[in-house]
Amino acid sequence: MSPDVRRIVAFGAVTGAPGVTTVVGATSAAWRSGAGRPLVWEADPAGGVLQQVINPGGEAGLVTVAGVARREGLVHGKVLEYAGQLVGGVPVVTAPLHPGQAKAALEELAPLWETAETGPVPWLVDIGRIDPSVPLPHGVWGCGDALVLVTRGDRHALLYGALIARRAAERGLPVVVALVGDCPESDREILRALGTAGVVRLPWDPFTAAVLRGQWAGGLPTRRALLGGRLAGRSRRQDYPLVAAASGLVRQLERLLGTAEAETPAALTAGPLALRGSS
Repeated sequence: MSPDVRRIVAFGAVTGAPGVTTVVGATSAAWRSGAGRPLVWEADPAGGVLQQVINPGGEAGLVTVAGVARREGLVHGKVLEYAGQLVGGVPVVTAPLHPGQAKAALEELAPLWETAETGPVPWLVDIGRIDPSVPLPHGVWGCGDALVLVTRGDRHALLYGALIARRAAERGLPVVVALVGDCPESDREILRALGTAGVVRLPWDPFTAAVLRGQWAGGLPTRRALLGGRLAGRSRRQDYPLVAAASGLVRQLERLLGTAEAETPAALTAGPLALRGSS
């Protein structure tokens, strides 16, 4: 991709959907690019959680970036200076935990996304829950190049997903549905009902989710012991089903964004950062 091309993918969810931040992280970890991992943004007005893992007590990157961007715009190289790093080398701009602070930062950034310079890799932006009643989306969703709609596969969730997909279609925004967990409907039925550009099925994978968040979830001692030395940096992609499945989402997004496949990504590794969380 040309370094001066803007590519922004918004990741949002219907009410009750699981783990948008986790899906964003898995997608970045699965991306095939010799230029590095796509930059992950926590841009949820309800606040973020990753700052508490990366640098507890420090200022969230989103707040700092908002201040800098007022003067210098949203430029990839400058934004990276204030990004943290998750497992597997995934760069992330963290949001403050407090919703009021997150909303204030996002309000400052809202008019700047349209002219952002994302550089050689896309930006993957977690915008949290999407309200389908909002007729004119703004900020990231208003100027993104694609929307990944994270949802469960029950009929109630898919009904809300159809409303959101309709809003996206009104402005020509292509949508890929990321189904987490079981769903009795076929891909063809979902595509027909929601009118989206693609469907990707992702497994319910608490272990990988905990690793991507930089935490260890309880009740996983057997899996943790099984990986053993791989946690020191010798892990393989097949050890993380969610990341492996997210490769399908990457292929869908590459097609929509017009980006070429490049190198196979480095293995996702769970180093010391992944052990810092206590929950």
